[in-house]
Amino acid sequence: MKKLFIFLTFIFCAGFVFAQTGAQLVNKIRHNPIKTLQPKKEMHVFVKDGEEVITNFESAYLKSAPKIHIVFARQTEQERKPIVYIIADEEIDKAKIQAKLPAYFDKYFFVTVKLEDAEENFTPFLTRELLPYIEVNYPVSAKPQERTLIAKNTFALNYLANLPELFEYLQNAILGFDYSSSLPEIKAQKGLNLWACGPLENMAALHKSLAANNLVYLQDFAYSVTKKGQVVEPANLDFLFNKEGRKITKTNIVQLLDTLDLSKDFAAPFWLNLTAKGGYQLSYVPQSVRISPPFLSWDKEQGLFTVIPGATAGKVKVDGTTEFGKKFKAKFNLIDGQK
Repeated sequence: MKKLFIFLTFIFCAGFVFAQTGAQLVNKIRHNPIKTLQPKKEMHVFVKDGEEVITNFESAYLKSAPKIHIVFARQTEQERKPIVYIIADEEIDKAKIQAKLPAYFDKYFFVTVKLEDAEENFTPFLTRELLPYIEVNYPVSAKPQERTLIAKNTFALNYLANLPELFEYLQNAILGFDYSSSLPEIKAQKGLNLWACGPLENMAALHKSLAANNLVYLQDFAYSVTKKGQVVEPANLDFLFNKEGRKITKTNIVQLLDTLDLSKDFAAPFWLNLTAKGGYQLSYVPQSVRISPPFLSWDKEQGLFTVIPGATAGKVKVDGTTEFGKKFKAKFNLIDGQK
């Protein structure tokens, strides 16, 4: 069930398209795909109703030839569909997509690729082999704003680390993290459209990094904080393309500790859970807070309050205003456990 979270978060689409050769498609469409690169060796392709399965996609960059599913959207004359690339450590086929997110059938093409975390050359495989092959052989859009990547863990980190290069190909991304991990240095630009979910440390660091690149929460990115052992709520594709639905209608404070012992090195995780107009469940790590009296320090990169040296027992109030105009406030009780 846990393995499916990224896919529930992100899988959609089906329909039926007759298999055509790359040459036939190129003759029919008016868009010139990016550089064409065919696999070096013969592939095994199985055609189903609304789906093709490639069992041996030969790659010059990967350690093994991955298995790929191409799930079709219903095609109209000379219309190129948006496309979603799902990179996973588990095989995802049409049946799983159809069962979890039937509403997205006929809207998107889906390409799912099973890869092991040990694969290190993810970026060149994606940009030089997979995308060119798909776009020359299937009627899908090659516009960066109409391509979406869904990935988690190693591949999510790879996307963030290589954003300057990958942004030219994939401006939409849904990223997931099963565990806490250090984020790479992120260099992002306006036009990025990102959703992420994972532990507080990851989401807090991601927010700080993207904000440092002048990206704005809700406008350019959003995320959901997951607690240990929690089943991740799916973020659907609609969030990425529904700006109106991002308006926040409800906020709830998540304060895992409200009492801190001065004699111990406690840290108190803190964030807001949000409900958006479109029904999306989001989280928000405040980027600034007011603390009175100033006996706590706030680390926005980790989403933690800690007691400062010299603090005394008593009540501490914190409050602030989010970038989207919602106010919040909370209280902490500082005690001296040695007395």
